[in-house]
Amino acid sequence: SMHGPIRSHWWIDENEPPTPNRCNLEISIPPNTTATVHIPGDDLMSISVEISGGTDVVAAVADGVTDAYLADDESDVVVFELESGVYHFYSDSLTLFPDGCGDDCPCGSESE
Repeated sequence: SMHGPIRSHWWIDENEPPTPNRCNLEISIPPNTTATVHIPGDDLMSISVEISGGTDVVAAVADGVTDAYLADDESDVVVFELESGVYHFYSDSLTLFPDGCGDDCPCGSESE
């Protein structure tokens, strides 16, 4: 953006408690910028964000999140409106990859 780089990186942790697969999204939004982010999730409570000190909180009520709602046109997707900052989201959606990553998984992992 004209205010600086917008960065994102995502991956799936296989066998990460408390669910078989945890979707991770790291995103960096430069100052004076906002973002709309779509994250796979069963509901608003299934997505957390890491805050300073390594503590996880429900993302919908985290600092910097100005709005959170279920996407109207997609099932299992939560939309977040974000202020500038750095965020690390975790989605413990059981519907994302319920049986683990397969050969066609977008994370690049191979099934065992």
